[in-house]
Amino acid sequence: MIYFKQFPFSYLKVIEFDPTIALKENNYKNVFSLTCVIKSSVHIQYADNSNYTISFDIFNDGSRGFKAIRAGSIIQAADQLFVIQTITKKYNGAATASVTASQVVNAWIDRLQQNKPLLTTLNDDDSNSDSSSSSSDDSNKIAHVNLDQLLDWFQDGIDLYMGAKWMHFNFHVCGWFPVRPIKNPKHWSGKQLFTQITQAWPGTVIIGMGFDIYVFGYKQYRDQNGDLVNVLNNWTGQRFDAMANAKNVEVTTDMSRMCNAIEVKSATYSRQSSDTDDGEDDGEEFVNQNVPYFKNFVASSERSIQKYGLYASPDVLDNGFTNRAAALQAAREKMVLEPVVSVTAEIDHPGTTELCPSPGDVYTIGVSNEHTVYHVVVRGYDWYPMDSAKGCKLTLNNVDPGIIKNLKETIIHDAELSPTVTNFKMLSDDDSSDDSDGDDDGSDTGQGDTGLEQVDSDPGTDRPDDGNQATTQNLPSFKAYLPISDHGTHAHISQYGNFTVNKNNDDWNIRVSDSKHLAKLRDGKWQDTDAKNSQWKHLMKIDWAQNLGTTFNGNHYYSDSDFYFGQNAWFRSALLTTTSSSFTFRDHVKDSSYHNGKLHHYSYVKGNVRHYVDTDDRNPGRLATIQAGYVNATSVGRSRLSLKDNVKKLDKQHALDVINKTDVATYNYKSDDPSETQASLIIDDVNKEKQWNAPHELLTADGKNRNDSKIVGYLTAAVQALTDKVNNQNDEINELKQQIKEIKKQLKD
Repeated sequence: MIYFKQFPFSYLKVIEFDPTIALKENNYKNVFSLTCVIKSSVHIQYADNSNYTISFDIFNDGSRGFKAIRAGSIIQAADQLFVIQTITKKYNGAATASVTASQVVNAWIDRLQQNKPLLTTLNDDDSNSDSSSSSSDDSNKIAHVNLDQLLDWFQDGIDLYMGAKWMHFNFHVCGWFPVRPIKNPKHWSGKQLFTQITQAWPGTVIIGMGFDIYVFGYKQYRDQNGDLVNVLNNWTGQRFDAMANAKNVEVTTDMSRMCNAIEVKSATYSRQSSDTDDGEDDGEEFVNQNVPYFKNFVASSERSIQKYGLYASPDVLDNGFTNRAAALQAAREKMVLEPVVSVTAEIDHPGTTELCPSPGDVYTIGVSNEHTVYHVVVRGYDWYPMDSAKGCKLTLNNVDPGIIKNLKETIIHDAELSPTVTNFKMLSDDDSSDDSDGDDDGSDTGQGDTGLEQVDSDPGTDRPDDGNQATTQNLPSFKAYLPISDHGTHAHISQYGNFTVNKNNDDWNIRVSDSKHLAKLRDGKWQDTDAKNSQWKHLMKIDWAQNLGTTFNGNHYYSDSDFYFGQNAWFRSALLTTTSSSFTFRDHVKDSSYHNGKLHHYSYVKGNVRHYVDTDDRNPGRLATIQAGYVNATSVGRSRLSLKDNVKKLDKQHALDVINKTDVATYNYKSDDPSETQASLIIDDVNKEKQWNAPHELLTADGKNRNDSKIVGYLTAAVQALTDKVNNQNDEINELKQQIKEIKKQLKD
C-alpha cells in the first residue's frame, strides 16, 4: 500500500516521557527536535510481523532533546512513532549513547490484556461432563468468529489509551477474514491476539503506523489461477534481477519447505449412546460418543504435486473446523505450493538517499537454471533515511509471512510423518497408481489405501466461513438424538427426548422468533426491549404449579396449570382444558399436510369472522379413534334447552321407519386387524347405485359421516314407537281377554 512508503526525512523529534507526573495522560507533554543525532547512524529495520525498530547514536550537545532521551520516551520519525526501549551510554572522550526504539505497536501492544472469555459463541466439546470439571478447564472451548468479531471482543472493556488522548490504539481491517475456529479466547495479551490472528488466518501482515494497527489479509476470492492474493501486495512491474541499481543480489531456492498436502481433522460434538439401548429410560449408564461434523480428509494441490512431487506436512490441521469447505480452504492457505525463493539484495542510487521500501511491493525474479520466473514480495528491509552514501538492504520471498512458521519444515526423505500422510506419500510415489483412463477433471481422487479421502484444493475460488454455516451433508447417518446439558442441575434433554427441568426454576418458556432476534440471542446482544418486539412471539409456556401468577391477556386463567400450550392447559390431576368449544382429535395426518412448517387447516369466513371446523373432512387425516378402558361421561351432548333453538318433537313412527330402512353390517377397517370386528350403518361412497341404505337423517350435514347423536335420538324415538305399539297391543289383548271372560261367564249361566 503506497501510504507505507516513507520518504527520507532530515530530522527526528522526541516526545519526552516524564515519570515524575502521576497521571499518565500528562506524561507526554513536551516535544523537542533532536539536534544531537548523528544522522549517518539513523537506521530503520523492518520485518513482517516481527521487527520494526529505529536505532541511532547521539552526543551530548546540552540540548533539551538530549536530556529527554530516556526509556519510555517516543521518537517521531516523519509519520512513524517509536518507543525507546534501550539506551547504551558510551564514554570515549565525549559522552555519546546508542538508542534503540521499537514501533509503538510492537512495544506496547502487550500492555493490553483482555481477561474475560469470549462467551457468545463458545462451544464446549465436553458438553456432558461434570460441571465442576468443565468449569475449570477451558482448553477445549472454541469460538467461531471472523476478525471483526474477534477484535470487538478483545477491545470490549479494556483501556486502549497509553497516555494522552492521542495515544490510543485503533484497528483497521483490510481484506477478507472469514469465520474461523479460535481456541480458548480468554486471558489474552495483545501479542497473543496477534499470534492467534496470524495462526487462524495465515498470510496476515500486521503493520503499525503510529497508534493505528493495520491488519492485511487475503482478498475474498482467489485469482483465476487459484492463488491467494494479499490486499497489501503492490505490483511494481519491475524485474528485480534486471535492475541496474541492485547489487549483491542473492537468490536462494528451497524445496524442502514446500507443502502441498495436509491432513485435515474435523471437530466433533458429543452424543450419548448405550450399549444396551432398549428404548427405556431405566437409569443405565450412557457412553459419550464424539461424532465428527465431516469425515477427515487429506487436502492437497494436484497441480503442485504433479509438478514438484508430494510434500506432505507432518502436522494435522486440527483447529476445530465444523465446515468441510472452510477447512479445505484453511488448509490451502497453509500450503507452500512452490519452492521457497528468498532474495536478499542492496538497492543503491549513489548520491541519493533511498526511498523507504513499502511492505507488499511485488517484484519478479528469474532463476536461470530453472527457466522459471517467480513473484517475490518485500518482507523486510534495512534503511538509512539520512545517509545518501548507504543503500537499502531488502529481503524478499514468495511465501506470505506466518505460513512456513505454521508448518514444520518437512524434508520428505527423512521426516517422521504421520501414518496417514506416510501412506499417502507411498500412494503418490507409486507409478502404478496413475489413472489408467487419463481422466482428470479436478474432482476428488478417492481414498486409496490411506483410509482418508484426498481432496484437491485447486478448483474454486471461494473462501467460506466456518461455524454457523457449517454443513451437515457429510454427517454419518444416525437417529437425531439430542442430549443437552447446561453443566448444572437446571435442565437436561435425554437421547430419548425426555425434557427434564429443575422445579426450583419455576418458569420455563419456549418461544418462536425470527432470524434477526435469534442472532441477537446467539451473539449475546439480547436486551429487555427485544422481548417486547412483535417478532418475539409467545408459542408455549410451561409452568411448575406452585402458586404462580401466570397470566394470559391480563387474566389469571392458568395460574394453577402444570402445562400451558397456547390457550390449552393440562393440570397434574390430568384435567385438560381449552378455551375452544370442543376437543377434536385427528389421526393419520401425513407429512405432506404440512406446508412450510404449518398444518393445512380448513376454515371459512362468515360475517368477517374466520371459523375453523375441525371435524370437516377437508382437514388433514381423519377423526381419530379414541380407545379407553373405562369412560365416565356425565354428558355425551349438550342437552340443555337453554342452548337450543327450533325445538320440535321427533315423530316416533318416522324415527322407527328411518331405523327400519337402515342397513347395518359387521366389518373391520382396512387398517385394523381382521379380528377387530365393528358393526354400524354403512355409508356407500363406492357404488353409483347404493347397495347400502344409510338414511340422511342419521348422517352429518355433508353425508360423509354418521351422526351418532342423531342415531341415539332416532333409536330412542323408534323404541318409544315400538313401546307405544306394544302398549296398544297389550290394551287390545287385555280388552279381548275381558270380552272372552264375559262370554265364558254367559255360557256358564
